[in-house]
Amino acid sequence: MAKYPTDTKLILYVIGAFLLTYFFMFPQGWLVSDVYSYLNQGMAIAAGQDVLTYIDAVTQKVIPYSVTQYPLGNSFWIAFWIKLCGTYFVYLGSLASVLTSAFLLHKVLHKESFFTPAVLLLFLYPSLAFFSRSLMSSIPSILLITVFLYFLFKSKESHKKWFLLSFIAALSIWIRETNVVLLGSICLIHFFQHRRWFLSYAAGAISGTFPRLFTSNYYYGDPFYYVLGENFSILHVVDNLGVYTILLMCFMPLGLYFFVKYRGRYFLPVILSTTIYILVYLFYSFNATRYSGFSKGIILMGRFMIPLLPFYILSVGWFFRKKTLKGNLISSLYAVTIVVLISMQFLVHREAKTHKSISNHIYSTYSDKMVLTDLSRTTNVVRYINPFHGELSFLGDISNLKDNKYMDLLFDRFGEAYVIQTINSGNQKKQLNTSTINDYIKTAKTKYIVNEIEMIKIKPALELRVLKVGIREGIEGNSSGNDQKTRQKGGGLIQVDENRNKS
Repeated sequence: MAKYPTDTKLILYVIGAFLLTYFFMFPQGWLVSDVYSYLNQGMAIAAGQDVLTYIDAVTQKVIPYSVTQYPLGNSFWIAFWIKLCGTYFVYLGSLASVLTSAFLLHKVLHKESFFTPAVLLLFLYPSLAFFSRSLMSSIPSILLITVFLYFLFKSKESHKKWFLLSFIAALSIWIRETNVVLLGSICLIHFFQHRRWFLSYAAGAISGTFPRLFTSNYYYGDPFYYVLGENFSILHVVDNLGVYTILLMCFMPLGLYFFVKYRGRYFLPVILSTTIYILVYLFYSFNATRYSGFSKGIILMGRFMIPLLPFYILSVGWFFRKKTLKGNLISSLYAVTIVVLISMQFLVHREAKTHKSISNHIYSTYSDKMVLTDLSRTTNVVRYINPFHGELSFLGDISNLKDNKYMDLLFDRFGEAYVIQTINSGNQKKQLNTSTINDYIKTAKTKYIVNEIEMIKIKPALELRVLKVGIREGIEGNSSGNDQKTRQKGGGLIQVDENRNKS
């Protein structure tokens, strides 16, 4: 380490702390329900299948899991890590994205003679701490965007360079559509500034879109397939302005100020592209604070700004380019960064650990039972019952409770079924999703014996319930159908009243 300058040592220490923390509290949980779609498709790709399936235990039909058909680039990234390391260690892909991004950003800052400790800000962005422990598309996005910046600053001006950058910009659509707003704008603005190498820009852009067109056509049957779950309107600016102000001024301390002040190389494309990118999300209708509360909602919305982190670090590095760290300031900065980094990682790990403990309980208790659950991903029960966490031997969709023929076949073969659902009371939309499942259960209660087996309190406004469903003949009035009940507190399962029976 003696040959490295002090600033570089500081960064290496922080990267080492992030690495050790990540392995010590290795991701196991299911933090965001959308990961269900990405991971299921990634598992299918790794297995050489078009879509992940399950076998209905009653009809023996092969049925595809219901998922949202997002851009496939992230699922291919996940599939690569599944093939390389196995499903359990798929999170190594997210770790590799963050560490590689940090390394490349340091190289760019060093080449430009900017303030290299600005790289530390990557590890202090709260949403990155959260999503680096997930499989969402924002994590490979930051890697691809950092690669773009690396070649933007490290390569000499030539038609080959702008072919490559246009290719990367177009390729970014394969992971997430809004990535091209950021990278494509840089390419377009640079072209209009210099008016040369048009064919290189065009050839790069066309060839970069090929992976998305080809895979969408192969897996979805439409090369131009896209999902637009929300909408864009100027009416959403008022709702979003406060959230993005916090993200861009607090989560990225004084981020908007540094973006505007940047005057390093390519300053006009950088400033304009980041401005356009921010405006796109100000007009975006999705606001997670409505669904998940303010504190978690702002973390969730922070993922949209993760692709801006490399540009933010570049801007801060330029602004403090004439600064150096000496003496006690180095130790203080190192200590603060490490403490904040470990604290954020621990908070995320604690939530994931709670979810994982419930998944472990479900799979250990009901792996050999006939289970009916929400396989349409209407509710977030997918955090606890999904192909990543385990396997249930006998599985069917909860909607079959309304199918008399199906249920007759089920009782003939298994005699009973266990319904597993989540109950959300946090907001109106989640209550509506839960009520859809409750309608199936209400219908079942008119025809069958339905007893509550477990009610596990996960956190405020979120519970997991297990019900036992049996035929009326021979068990009506029988309280022996009540198995042991449990409740969860602080991530652990403890036994409670064994005799309480609800019908």
